[in-house]
Amino acid sequence: MMIMRLLSKGSMSKSKIFFNAWVSALILLLSLYTIASCQDLDKGRKAYLEGDYDKAITIIKAYLNAKPNNAEGYYYLGKCYFEKEEWDNAIEQYRTAINIKPKYLEAIYELGLSYLKRGSFDEAMKTFDEGLTIKNKYADFLNGKGLVQIAQNKLADADLSFRSAISANPKNAEYHKNLGDVNLKKEISSIAIYEYKRAIELDSTRAEVYYSLGKAYLLQMNFQEAVESFKKTVILSPKLKSVYIELGDIYFLAKRYSEAGWAFNEYIKLDPNNPKAFLGLGKSFYNMYQYDSSIVNLNNAIKIEPNLAEAYYYLGKGYDEKKMSQEAAAAYSNYEKIYTSKNNFEWTIKDRDFLVDYGKVLYRLGDSVNLGQAARYLVIATQLDSSYSESFSSLGLTYYQLKKFNEAIPALKKKIELDSTSFSSYLNLAYCYVNLKQLKEALEPLKRVVTMKPDYLQAHQYLAYIYLSELKSYSEAKVEYEKILELEPNDCQAKGNLGYVFLTLNRASEAIRPLLESLKCKPNDVSYNLWLAQAYDITSQWDKAKEAYEKVLKLDPNNKLATDRWKFIDYNY
Repeated sequence: MMIMRLLSKGSMSKSKIFFNAWVSALILLLSLYTIASCQDLDKGRKAYLEGDYDKAITIIKAYLNAKPNNAEGYYYLGKCYFEKEEWDNAIEQYRTAINIKPKYLEAIYELGLSYLKRGSFDEAMKTFDEGLTIKNKYADFLNGKGLVQIAQNKLADADLSFRSAISANPKNAEYHKNLGDVNLKKEISSIAIYEYKRAIELDSTRAEVYYSLGKAYLLQMNFQEAVESFKKTVILSPKLKSVYIELGDIYFLAKRYSEAGWAFNEYIKLDPNNPKAFLGLGKSFYNMYQYDSSIVNLNNAIKIEPNLAEAYYYLGKGYDEKKMSQEAAAAYSNYEKIYTSKNNFEWTIKDRDFLVDYGKVLYRLGDSVNLGQAARYLVIATQLDSSYSESFSSLGLTYYQLKKFNEAIPALKKKIELDSTSFSSYLNLAYCYVNLKQLKEALEPLKRVVTMKPDYLQAHQYLAYIYLSELKSYSEAKVEYEKILELEPNDCQAKGNLGYVFLTLNRASEAIRPLLESLKCKPNDVSYNLWLAQAYDITSQWDKAKEAYEKVLKLDPNNKLATDRWKFIDYNY
């Protein structure tokens, strides 16, 4: 009996031992399962932090299949969708997390941000207000309200919300950054700069804060500080595209075109589909006189955005520099069509340079239709800005080519009034008068021409002609013919006319040499032979005079003067 009890007691002990071992094993398995599950969530969280959101979603979803009531899993799943900008999916996950854990403050805050990003401002504000009732993380929810108020353009309310958040937690860089953003939008640059600097003191690793600081400096027109802030942005975040556009624009305004080109090119490396970047690069190359590269990049901008007016303008300028007038005119025409397409369009003074540039290209095309169109644009330019001399000189030259000399004269006179150093304007003005046969009026502009360019042969020729034929100012004519022969020693006409001038000045002996020279190249010119005969006659060289008169009569038998003087000499000497 005792043995049976002992056996029974032993069996019971073995059973208990077996049961306890089984329970321990079960607990161990559960623990291992829990640890494994936690490790899966950790893997998903790690993938999220590494930016591999699709991988993180796959891992976390698998984890939630096994642990459907884990609020943290839904929270991180929501963060993955948030980063992918899938706002509806993010909202769904955050709400699930909050249903499981109603006071899950991080999820509530992220839910509010998701509503904000989706544009559901009322839901976002309601969510942040609910977060404020829980008290913990009070400052975060004030910050969230401020973000909604910025989005709603309630800048005064946003300013107050961010200041309240800072009051609750003054060492949070995000709150200072957001207060800076509000004041940047309000264009209160001093406060914005102060808050951005405070944010940087608390956290110097955030590229977007340096970027916003740079924009605040731009608002103050403090380009040097803006550039320094943008440079720091690039160091911290080389792939932040927008900063390169800002840098390019600043460098371009500062006429640092090489650096501007670098900045625009860096943007294009990150995003080859932005027409503004190609436009900036094309403009930079244009100002570096690299016209081929400019044209390529401007055409790239137009391929992306066919209605980008400024690209056509610079394209026209580039083609013009390469003397490709047809292509330049086509580009300018496209610019005009796009630029003037808005309702009630009117040209303003800022359009002056385009009108002059287009007018000059049309002038170079040369035909009457393009010249007429050129005149139209140039007239508008002169009306917009009566102080811009270039438009008047171009208009005067265009009218001259159209043979509208009376219209050209006032334009050229206005050019001279604005710029008394314009050689071509004096010359063209003189030619207008010559073509109108108003030779006396041509005299003064021609005198200015030879004062500015003493060796300008044609002006001396016109002056000599006017002095001789129109004004009978023989002394002045002599000076001009002597200057002509200094510049062009073989000018046969000048030699003959100089001889005639000496005759009229009663300096017959001096007339002989230039007249003899003129007859070497024009031996049968009646006038030269007659003047030579007269010079010999006056200086009492009767044999030579008689011989010269005889040659005149061979060339012109009815020349009465030569006949009379030959008879007189033959009879008396």
